[in-house]
Amino acid sequence: MAVTMTCRTLFSLSLSTLLLAAASLSASFLVEADIAAGFTVELFHRDSPNSPFFNATESHFSRLTNLLDDSGRRVRQTNRSLLSTAQTSVASAVGSYLMKLGIGTPPVEIVALVDTANDFSWTPCKPCQGCDQMDPIFQPRASSTYRQVSCQDSRCETIGGYYCIADACTFQRDSHSPLKGAIATGSIIQGTVSMDTFTLGSTRGGQSLSFPNIVFGCFGSYVPSPDETGPGMVALGVGQNSLLSQIQDSIGGKFSYCLVPVFSKESGKMSFGGNAVLSGPDVVTTPLFLGSDPSISYLLNLEAISIGDVRLPFHTPPSSSPGNIVIDTGATMSYLPYEYLSRVEEEVDKLVYLRRENEDSPPHMCYKSFSDIDAPPITLHFTGADVKLSGENTFIRIDYTAVCFAFAGIDDNSYPFLGNLAQINHLVAYDIPGRTVSFKKADCTNY
Repeated sequence: MAVTMTCRTLFSLSLSTLLLAAASLSASFLVEADIAAGFTVELFHRDSPNSPFFNATESHFSRLTNLLDDSGRRVRQTNRSLLSTAQTSVASAVGSYLMKLGIGTPPVEIVALVDTANDFSWTPCKPCQGCDQMDPIFQPRASSTYRQVSCQDSRCETIGGYYCIADACTFQRDSHSPLKGAIATGSIIQGTVSMDTFTLGSTRGGQSLSFPNIVFGCFGSYVPSPDETGPGMVALGVGQNSLLSQIQDSIGGKFSYCLVPVFSKESGKMSFGGNAVLSGPDVVTTPLFLGSDPSISYLLNLEAISIGDVRLPFHTPPSSSPGNIVIDTGATMSYLPYEYLSRVEEEVDKLVYLRRENEDSPPHMCYKSFSDIDAPPITLHFTGADVKLSGENTFIRIDYTAVCFAFAGIDDNSYPFLGNLAQINHLVAYDIPGRTVSFKKADCTNY
């Protein structure tokens, strides 16, 4: 009898173990399937009412002025990195769109700028000097999965501005850094290169996904400059330390975004994996190229711009890369070589029947108008893809009486930029392994 009971007990335990293993395996397959299907996070502009950095005491046009100043500063900084052959640059927090993510176990939700021109993510960490305005702040000691990256780790020396304290890999970026390619804005951040679990977005089934052992910067000292917004940074470049590269096996190297207008109260979306794939007859696709420093920026090949029926071929600045224009989420305006911009503005001016009011600072070509203007049709002709822009992509109101052309000039020896204003209300999808970028017109507030 005892033997029979023992056998029954063993059989019952074995069956339970098998069922638990099967359930665990099934759950694992479901998570893998969810990751393969893709996941999505919300995007909101740093100056929208949804942003924790929204300053209600600032006027609408004061916020816009700061945004345009930041745009020019970012383009100059990124060009400085593009034209160097430096290690990963720890770039400044000059950007436009924010996302939420969780760091640690249990996850602490933070808000960070999304940056396609950077390959090193960072966030303020407790204790942090100079971070009083930031909340919440990640606390490494409260995370069971946090650890510092050792100076012996090969990834340490790929971080621009790294040095060692004991065996801890540490980084610094400031306006006086002697490192080639360091991006200077007058602010200083210091911290530890770290690893922890990142929790991102939701799948179609509403499930958040966790990615362990993500390398990022955990800074504990922050001296801000006037041009920085202060939050952390989510790097979506293609260098080995970017978040994108660290999760690329799970998402197939695919991501997309749909940017809402600058001051919209609605949120846009950023998708990864299967969710980022575009389809349909109105999708246009162009080759994607990587910059001279592939960790920094994505480049497209612009062949011409049409204003109405006039097509203006675009000359390519001297470069070893076949791409000739940076596509960027952080810069607000778009930037073209001065001589070419002058030709574009001349054609635009022929089709805008309003009084000119030129401005001293970019954007320069403005018109007196108390209402929306009838913007001329403008098409960007990339290799294999014609992207049509509407008035919201090409003009911006800078005060109650003036509307300006949202393109500015840049030196011939610098890379032109396609800024985020030209991309709003377009689905923009990146396929890194396939080296393509696709565009599709959309209402990003309802996407």
